[in-house]
Amino acid sequence: MASRDPVGRLKRSGADDPVSDPPLRGLIRPTWGRIPQPVRAADWNNGRRNEVRPTTGRSITRVAVCLLALASLAALPAAAIPIQTQSALTAHEGEVIVRTQYRMLQATGDPTAANRELRVRAVPTAIVYGLTARLNLFAVVPYVDKELRLNTPAGRVTRGAEGIGDVTTFAKGRVWTSDGPGWTRRLSLIGGVKWPTGDFDQSDFLGTLPRPLQPGTGSLDPLAGVVFTWQTLGWQVDADAVYQRNTVRDGFERGDTLTANLAAQLRLLPR
Repeated sequence: MASRDPVGRLKRSGADDPVSDPPLRGLIRPTWGRIPQPVRAADWNNGRRNEVRPTTGRSITRVAVCLLALASLAALPAAAIPIQTQSALTAHEGEVIVRTQYRMLQATGDPTAANRELRVRAVPTAIVYGLTARLNLFAVVPYVDKELRLNTPAGRVTRGAEGIGDVTTFAKGRVWTSDGPGWTRRLSLIGGVKWPTGDFDQSDFLGTLPRPLQPGTGSLDPLAGVVFTWQTLGWQVDADAVYQRNTVRDGFERGDTLTANLAAQLRLLPR
C-alpha cells in the first residue's frame, strides 16, 4: 500500500520504522567478567581437548534463518530508512508491515589469558499494524545465535546457544504533527514490554550456560521512549531515546539501559 506523505513523496507509509533494535539491546554486549571457565576431565580424548563446535543441525538452522531474512527483505519496496533509529512516522490504519534484519556482532581482543572471542548473530523480525493513522502496534521476534570461544587450563573450548529470544511488544503513538510546504515534523511516544519468551537455562557439556550466552533473559522488562522526525523533499532527520527497565530474575540483573540514536538522510535522486 502506497500513499503520498505531507512532503509530496510517494512512499510506503510506516515502512521507515526500524523496530528491530529494542529486543537486541543488552543481549549482544560482551560481558567478559561473567563468563566462568569450568573444565571436566571427561572432555579429554587421547591427551587432546575436545572442542565443541556447532552441529550440522545448527548450521542448517542458521542458513534457513538467513534465507528467510533475505526473502523478507526482498519482498519489501525499496526505501531509504534508518537502520538503528526509530522514526516518528506511522503506518496507515489497517496497514500491516513486516520487516526483517540480519545483524552480527563480533568481539575480540580480550586482554586476559582467556582470550575470549564472542560472536552473535541475530535475525529480528518486526510486525507492524496500523490500529489508526496515529497509533501503531508492534511485535518484534528475534532469533539469536550466540557463540563464545575461550581458553581454559585444559585447552580452548566453545560454548553457545541459539533459539528464539525475548519478544518485545510496544505501541507508538503520534502526539504532535507540524506540516508545511515540502516538509513535515512529527513527534511520537512509544511504550511497551519485553517478554521472557526466550530460553534462559540452556546447558552444554560444561553445565548451564552463563546468562549473557542464553537466548533469553528470563525477565519482564518495561520500556518507554520518544521519537522525533523532520522530513523534507531533500533530507530527513530521525532521533530517538528509549529507556528500558531490566528487572531481576533468579538473582541476575543486567542493569537498565538508556539508548539514544540520531540518523540523517540526504536524497540524491530524484532531486
